[in-house]
Amino acid sequence: MKVARLLPIAFAGSCLAAAGSPPAGGRDQDAAVAMLARSMQGAFRVNVEAIMIQRDHRGANSFMRIRVRRSKAGLQRQTVLEPLSRSGLDSTDDGDRWLTYFPDKLRLIDQESPRHENADIISRLDLAKKNYVFTTEPHADIAGNR
Repeated sequence: MKVARLLPIAFAGSCLAAAGSPPAGGRDQDAAVAMLARSMQGAFRVNVEAIMIQRDHRGANSFMRIRVRRSKAGLQRQTVLEPLSRSGLDSTDDGDRWLTYFPDKLRLIDQESPRHENADIISRLDLAKKNYVFTTEPHADIAGNR
């Protein structure tokens, strides 16, 4: 969801909170899932910047805070902000190539984008709904800015 500006960002978006959050209300959950579906389609009317909180696979009670930026053209950049041990991990995806930079190892991995193949969005959404609780937070303050 890590350092030079790759994408122009004009819109501070919503925060998506993943597993570990309390259950969201039906309408809020539906709005968040609809936002996720639109992001999977790759067509946007505006640039989006969001902070995503995701469970870290390395520990039962550890979470990662990831900044996700996406342009109208579908270019995407994710930067791990927390925890400090993973801070700076950066990945960019232009729909063709997916580049991931590991700053501690000074390693760059270049691979084909998972968005390159047209994966079935409905089955991916169903899987996400089984494993995550989604919420939205309008007008989130990020670094003191609205």
